[in-house]
Amino acid sequence: MTLDDSANPQAWLGRAEKNLAHADAPMGEGVETECYYAQQAAELAVKAVYVAAGIPHPHSHDIGELLDGLKERGFSVPDAVSAADELTVHAARSRYPGVTNATENDRVEAVRLARAALDWAKTEAARRRGAGGE
Repeated sequence: MTLDDSANPQAWLGRAEKNLAHADAPMGEGVETECYYAQQAAELAVKAVYVAAGIPHPHSHDIGELLDGLKERGFSVPDAVSAADELTVHAARSRYPGVTNATENDRVEAVRLARAALDWAKTEAARRRGAGGE
């Protein structure tokens, strides 16, 4: 994503899709890294909603904090998307060797949660774009 793309929700969603693809089709980088990709997918997807609505997003990797900010602005966030906050732990754990004990089941769950966040974000971004922002 270039600086010019930073105001384009589709660029954010595209990057989220790429991260999710890395998490969903393991390339031998390790489960920790694949869970990190899922976390990144959810984070970028949620930030795309901020961008689509014309709201500055917090510079945070905490998915719960990002979703809470949208809820405070009147967004309806389904429970299945709120559950993506569970991915936040992967933003830090994957950066430090020996800190995580993620399993293949964790990766599968991380992909499921990230997909829910991304699907929701696509719908919200399209809704905001169609309405010209909030």
